[in-house]
Amino acid sequence: MERIGLIAGNGTFPLLILDAARAQGFDVVVVAIKEEASAEIEDRGAASVHWVSLGELSKLIETFQREGVQRAIMAGQVKHKQIFSAIRPDWQLAKLLLSLTTRNTDSLLGAVAKVLAEEGITLESSTGLLEPLLVKVGVLTQRSPSEQERKNIDYGRAVARQLAQYDIGQTVVIAESACVAVEAMEGTDAVVNVRNVQNGHVHVRTMQGPITLTDVSNGHIEITSISGDVRLKSVTGPLVQVTSGSGRIFYDGDFGSGGEYKFTTHRGDIEALVPADVSADFRAHSVLGRVQHDFPLQAKHSRYPSESARSFFGTTGKASSEVELRSFSGRIRLKQQQ
Repeated sequence: MERIGLIAGNGTFPLLILDAARAQGFDVVVVAIKEEASAEIEDRGAASVHWVSLGELSKLIETFQREGVQRAIMAGQVKHKQIFSAIRPDWQLAKLLLSLTTRNTDSLLGAVAKVLAEEGITLESSTGLLEPLLVKVGVLTQRSPSEQERKNIDYGRAVARQLAQYDIGQTVVIAESACVAVEAMEGTDAVVNVRNVQNGHVHVRTMQGPITLTDVSNGHIEITSISGDVRLKSVTGPLVQVTSGSGRIFYDGDFGSGGEYKFTTHRGDIEALVPADVSADFRAHSVLGRVQHDFPLQAKHSRYPSESARSFFGTTGKASSEVELRSFSGRIRLKQQQ
């Protein structure tokens, strides 16, 4: 069986990579960063797990060489600011840092990849094993962006390109042709907390880290995350779409009037907390997880609403909004506000 190395940072992204690599027949040797990686990686079936400090580049290389690893993947965030903390680099990392004219992300990763290559270890793309979870090119919703939404998108791309040019960050949040948040050295986790936006398009894509939207109304909201939890409170609009690989989705609100809400996860749970007088057409299904609701659903196309341990379909009130909740292995719960 072919061996592949995994350099694991924080979050659940390294766990997804490990699962995907094992499913594709690789023996995975994990080098986990003590300051960042989750202990959960010990229990995911890796061939071996070795813990190193962020400053121990020599130990990382020696571990892979001893285990016969010639290909490796970096997955999970290692906070850029850690490089400037009290961590003590070994001689190899110190030499690398001293050789850099700038210490931005591209320079650091490029230098590490070069050192690994010189030691017989090729650093490969972290997304190559996760093609099914990656967003495809093109329109992902039932309609194309409006003229105003297209202006927001174009403006956001222009801002993001300028930020990326100077390696400030990779994420921007745009509302009504204004930039309301940007990512910097602290990472995306500390950025995506959007509040009090009306009549704007909010489009967020992250690999990991929590995403919170509060009091966002009358706009198009599209959120995609590989492993981050998503929390929406008092969020309404003609389209609210959330997709997460392993993160949880939590909604606290009334689903508005006349909107389309689509929440989808692969392994994460979905929970919606809504008022007793909510008006919506609900469709919920989990392939392997359980589904529950606290409402007397009315049938839409038959005498009785369709319900089972894995799904429920039915309406409440005048069914003014459409709500679709889907998960592969997560639980789905529709709860009534107290």
